[in-house]
Amino acid sequence: MFFDGMNRCHTAAILGAGEVDQTIDIAGLAVRLRLAGPALAACLLPAFGHRPRADGADENPCIGAWDTESTGVGRPEDPWSEAASEPAAEVRVRGGEVFWASFRATSRAATVVDTASRRGLFHVPDPRLLQWHERGAPLRGALHWLLMGPRRRLVHAGAVSRAGRGALIVGSSGSGKSTLALACLRSGLEYLGDDYVVLAGSEGFAVHSLYATAKASPPSLAMLEGFDDDVWIGPDNPDSKAVLDLGVRHLDRFRERADVSAILIPRVIRGRAPRVREASASAGLRALAPSTLLQHRGRDAEAIAMIAALARSVPSYTIEVGEDLEAAAGAVAELLHGGR
Repeated sequence: MFFDGMNRCHTAAILGAGEVDQTIDIAGLAVRLRLAGPALAACLLPAFGHRPRADGADENPCIGAWDTESTGVGRPEDPWSEAASEPAAEVRVRGGEVFWASFRATSRAATVVDTASRRGLFHVPDPRLLQWHERGAPLRGALHWLLMGPRRRLVHAGAVSRAGRGALIVGSSGSGKSTLALACLRSGLEYLGDDYVVLAGSEGFAVHSLYATAKASPPSLAMLEGFDDDVWIGPDNPDSKAVLDLGVRHLDRFRERADVSAILIPRVIRGRAPRVREASASAGLRALAPSTLLQHRGRDAEAIAMIAALARSVPSYTIEVGEDLEAAAGAVAELLHGGR
C-alpha cells in the first residue's frame, strides 16, 4: 500500500538522519511534527515559532516529513503522474486504499494524509526546491486535511483583533489582505495571520492563528516600512513575494484566538482616504468561500455551510485601502472598538 510505503520511507529517513520532534497546539488540537533531520526543519519550523508547545502522544494527529537530499531516502512510486501540473488535491484510491494527496510540480513535494489514522506524510526531494510560499505556509495541505471538520476549517483569510474582538480579512490573492493585516500589526492591533488562519465554531465563531509569517510584495513592503528586518526569504523574481518571519520581533502582538466580529473585504484604491462601507452577507460569502474551496479541497459542502453560517452571523464590510495605510489601520481599529 502506498501510504504504508511512505511511512516506511519516513521511518528510514529518521533512523538515518535523526529526528526533530515537536508537538504544537493549533486551534486547541495538539499536532505532532516529526521531521527527519535538521535540513527540512530549518525550512518548515520557523513559521510555527509562535505556536504554543503541547504534550505529545501517540494518538495526536501527526505529520512526518523528510527530504531525499539530506537523508538519502526517496519515496515510493507515486499513484499520480509527476507530469501533471499542480493537480488539485483529491481522494486517491489505489488497491482499495483511500487517502488525500497532492503533488506540486514546481518543488516536486508530495503530501499524503490518512484521515482515519490522523497521520500525514510530506516529502520533497531537496529542501532547496521549496518555493517561497511553501516555506511561508508549510505543511498547509496536511494541516488542512487533519484539521477539517464541520466545526473547524483552515480558511484563506487574514485576521487581526483588538482586545480579542477579531476581524477576518478576506478576498482572493492580490486583494490586499496581507498589506492591511501588516498595517494593522504596525499600528498596534493584535495579529493572527495574513493569509491562512483556522476558523472554528458553528454559531459563535472564533479565528485561530496558524503561521508566524506574512507575505508582502516589494511595493507593499516599501509602503509599509519597518518590516525590513523581518524579511526571512527575499523575493527572487518579479512574481514572488518576500516572506516575513514575525515571530521574533513581533511576538508580543500575536493573538492565539479571537472572536470573529466582522468580515472585512479590502479594495485597493488610489488617491482617496480609506472608507468603510457595509456589505451584504452574500458579499462576505463570495469573498471567502471560492478561494478557500479552491485552495483547500475536501468536504466542500461542510465548508460552504460553515462559511455561510459565519457570513449570516457577523456583519461584512468593504474597506477601501489606499496609500495611507496608517489611516486604513485606524479605520479597522475603530470598527473593532464598536464604532459601527
